[in-house]
Amino acid sequence: MPQVSAVTQSVPVPTGGSGARVAGIDVARALAIFGMMFAHIGAAADSPAGDAAHLLATGLPSSLFAVLAGVSLGFMGSAGAAAGGQRLAASRSRLYVRGMLVVAIGLGLTYVQSLIAVVLMAIGIEIILLAPAVRWRTRTLLIWWAVLFLAGAAVTTLLRLGGFYSVLITLGYPLPAWLLYGITGILLHRHLIHAGPRMWTVAAVTGAVVAGAGVWWWRLDVLDIGHDSPPFDFHDPDLAVARELFLSAAPHSGGLGDVVVSVGASVATVGLCLLACRVHWVGVLLYPLRATGSMALTVYVAHVLTATMLTGFSLMALVGHWAPSHGAPLPETGSGFDPDGFAVTALAALLLTSLWRWRFRRGPLEGLLRWIIRKATRTDLPPRVTPASP
Repeated sequence: MPQVSAVTQSVPVPTGGSGARVAGIDVARALAIFGMMFAHIGAAADSPAGDAAHLLATGLPSSLFAVLAGVSLGFMGSAGAAAGGQRLAASRSRLYVRGMLVVAIGLGLTYVQSLIAVVLMAIGIEIILLAPAVRWRTRTLLIWWAVLFLAGAAVTTLLRLGGFYSVLITLGYPLPAWLLYGITGILLHRHLIHAGPRMWTVAAVTGAVVAGAGVWWWRLDVLDIGHDSPPFDFHDPDLAVARELFLSAAPHSGGLGDVVVSVGASVATVGLCLLACRVHWVGVLLYPLRATGSMALTVYVAHVLTATMLTGFSLMALVGHWAPSHGAPLPETGSGFDPDGFAVTALAALLLTSLWRWRFRRGPLEGLLRWIIRKATRTDLPPRVTPASP
């Protein structure tokens, strides 16, 4: 009887059945997409209701998207991690190709518009760097989570203080925090997604308490999302500035407060969505959200491309506008645009994705990526005989 390695034994492989989707995860993805939509083209935060909406829409949806990317890593890579050998190599190859394709799509979206800070490049890098992490023991994942939680905030702070915090390095999203969100997603896939209603309730309540405490303790200011470093002199350092950056809860800052609030809110959202979709009639009513979440990449790309039209931004104007701001896309925040633009975009996404899902299993871009990945990772191609040099 073949021996099973200790590493394989320590990595559970929860599955949703053959080709099955987890409805709660699709709903959570849809909420992340709509949250980013609102942050990009929603109404200005000039009222208590608007302030509350932007508190939820600024930063938190993109970090939830990063956590769910980690959950997807778990779904796509766990079977290969458990099998090892050639299946593991093939699984990692598919994840690497997927990550590179997502980076390429994000890069293309960044170059055709300058209104939105595109999250896909950071997501793609997260997929590439964390592809091997799917096979790690839970203990190893927790160790790296703790290292990234503490050291990540410190590294980001040092980059800011030294004036090295560049969008070209962090893509507008602090890489240490994004890797931590990805590991969080892998852990959620491994220990929460199929744990049952009791654990989902615990996760939802605990995450909400952590996020709420983080907002209250650090007094999260959704308008303070700039990436510029404050004045700091290494010869006469202001330790108060360093402490403020290290503990910062500003969205996309990568500070301890930002990570605590983002992780807590993401875990709470995943737990609540799993609980809601456990009730059959709720799952039926949430079908449009499930359809949107099942083709999140397609919807996100369509949103970025159509946002320029909804805000009256001309691609011709991009030629003159891009040069001074190249490499520095705007942060993820509402810009005071007509809220009707958000309503139209959201309703169109819900309707079109629902209609598409009745006929097709995957979204257009999801299907295209799957086809490219299968072609790029084929192992049955015959050898190519090159002509001998004369």
